[in-house]
Amino acid sequence: MWIPVVIGAAVGALVGVMINNKKAKTQQGSSHAQYGQTVSKQPVQNNSNNSSPKEKLELGKAYMYYGYKKGISVNYQKAYELLSEVASLNNSEAMVELGNLCKSGNLGKFRYVEAKEWYEKAAALGNVAGICKLGYMYHYGLGTINNKVKAKELYKQAESKGSKEAKYRLLFLS
Repeated sequence: MWIPVVIGAAVGALVGVMINNKKAKTQQGSSHAQYGQTVSKQPVQNNSNNSSPKEKLELGKAYMYYGYKKGISVNYQKAYELLSEVASLNNSEAMVELGNLCKSGNLGKFRYVEAKEWYEKAAALGNVAGICKLGYMYHYGLGTINNKVKAKELYKQAESKGSKEAKYRLLFLS
């Protein structure tokens, strides 16, 4: 009767050792199995003055969403500053991210009017996410008067350009 218990304990200990070894290798080194990315123990240096617009965009998004992957803390104000700089170069992706940041309330308050303005700028440049998110603002009356006709028009426009989110949101308007 005690043999299965001993065997079970031995197998459990072996599995535990294997898992701990795997964790140690992942933390030491070179790649993170789940994401296929290099894991660095060193924090990213914020040398945004010498960075390209693409690097500033990625750093801004890191400050907003996934800074922990790059070894930095979430900092919405810094994200806003970097993304604003990139958006001033007519980068529609930065404009959409600024809209998301303003809409989220993470800057201390909800800034729906400003979010709508960023989405309008991105949509004017043909950014599909910007078009869809502008539709969302009209759909729910955020930063504007609720206008489901305008929302539907924008969702259809975004859907025709391949937006799955717009296709999903149209279900709520039909």
